[in-house]
Amino acid sequence: MAVSLTPILCSFLSTSKGGVGRSALTTFSDTSAAVALASKFAGELYHNYPALWPETIRGLLLHSANWTPEMLGNRTIDQLSLEEKIKLLSRVGYGVPNMRQAKHSANNSLSLIAERTLRPYKREGSNIKPNEFHLFDLPWPRAVLQELHATPVILKVTLSYFIEPNPGNRKYELSASYRSCGLRFKMIGPNERLQAFKGRVSKAEREDDYEAEGGENWILGNSVRDKGSIHKDVWHGTAADLATRNKIAVHPVGGWWRTRKGLNRFDNDVRYSLIITIETPPLDDIDIYTPVFNMINIPIPT
Repeated sequence: MAVSLTPILCSFLSTSKGGVGRSALTTFSDTSAAVALASKFAGELYHNYPALWPETIRGLLLHSANWTPEMLGNRTIDQLSLEEKIKLLSRVGYGVPNMRQAKHSANNSLSLIAERTLRPYKREGSNIKPNEFHLFDLPWPRAVLQELHATPVILKVTLSYFIEPNPGNRKYELSASYRSCGLRFKMIGPNERLQAFKGRVSKAEREDDYEAEGGENWILGNSVRDKGSIHKDVWHGTAADLATRNKIAVHPVGGWWRTRKGLNRFDNDVRYSLIITIETPPLDDIDIYTPVFNMINIPIPT
């Protein structure tokens, strides 16, 4: 069954150049209206959090978005096939942004933001190889999550960065030829050893007897989310299961900084923003925000 995407015709009112016999007002719609609304959204976020990177502002816009029932054909995202999920993202992206969610965390919702710089490649002799990955030890409220046990929780992860397009290369149909570098994220499995997780992230970390141990079970998955330079996915599970999934890695993949050695861009850095949110049912006795706030003990912008 294909996803039904019924267009909603909507126009916005704005000023025009006017003149003799011409109206001082005009309407605009489609992508022009979408860009205007996205710019307004980003501007409001910058007003509230002026210290955030552009990578983060862009990431929050996508991170807060949700699909409407009409976008999903009155189904849930996990009921769609792989092909339907790909079509969904190509047509409506990640849905409609929510300003309240982008700005604030409620007691039953916790958002973490990390802004980092990573050097994806390094030279070893005449070869350019992957250089490093970042491993995040997440400050999960483990005691709270374990007490919730079988309570359903939602984990959302968004990775946002900007690429440098490949100068003068015509192989744009190959994403690794077009982008300067790519970044990806992975989450540790519930019973996965730390060293095995590192080996899954980076071949350089693999032991001689390495065997893959972890699984992640994202709603979209790698083949759907790993397009472009912003990647978002959603994980559904129990609170007890999430309590054991407390590590996320950000690692580089191929790009022209690595393959076009003559341009000497392999030692460049890339900035990224990693945004993570836990959501639990809105029950009066659930508070996952305060334990983490006390754990990290950093000031929150107001």
